[in-house]
Amino acid sequence: MNQSEERQQNIQRVIKTAQDLFVKNGVVNTSVNRIAQESGLSAMSLYRYFSTRENLVLEVWKDSLSVFYGVFMRKYEEHIADAKNGYELFLRCMDTYIEIYAIHPEWFDYTREMFVSFAGQKAAERDAEGQKDRDFWEKFYTWIPMPALKAMQEGQEDGSIRADINVYGAYQLIHNVYTGVSITQNFTEDIHPNDLIRFTTDLLANYIRSDS
Repeated sequence: MNQSEERQQNIQRVIKTAQDLFVKNGVVNTSVNRIAQESGLSAMSLYRYFSTRENLVLEVWKDSLSVFYGVFMRKYEEHIADAKNGYELFLRCMDTYIEIYAIHPEWFDYTREMFVSFAGQKAAERDAEGQKDRDFWEKFYTWIPMPALKAMQEGQEDGSIRADINVYGAYQLIHNVYTGVSITQNFTEDIHPNDLIRFTTDLLANYIRSDS
């Protein structure tokens, strides 16, 4: 193994180790020293690979999205084999999200922490180093498959979803509920996330369905 291969192997080990720790203990509660210790490397090595803790967190989050949507899309493809139109695709998509979070409830907390931490920041409050964060979020929507949005768009094309619905606004609502970045988190602390997701999904499904 040459030096470049060893470097890439170490980086991937750090990312996977940090991912497990972030999901288990939370991002805020996980130090670089702990990640280094669990990875079998020095903290200095981690900073050499990622420059800053924020860069490490973003790289781990990027990998986490790949893992989550890999699992999600496999299950989603299983559920849509007999879907007849975009509206049914939308329902199957929502059911798949709920199924995933039921199996992996820790993913919901991790997702919410990441979005509250990064998406909740005002751009004006970010310094020059934060440009990397802005670039990340600008690219974010090209990295994930967004099946709910695509299903609603297809539903408008085939007539199963109302043509007067702003599907981007509807998708934003879904995004807010599924990531916990919503005003509702201020007064729904005692409600299980999947219950809130199901309730919102049912309301939205009834609203967007075409009567024709």
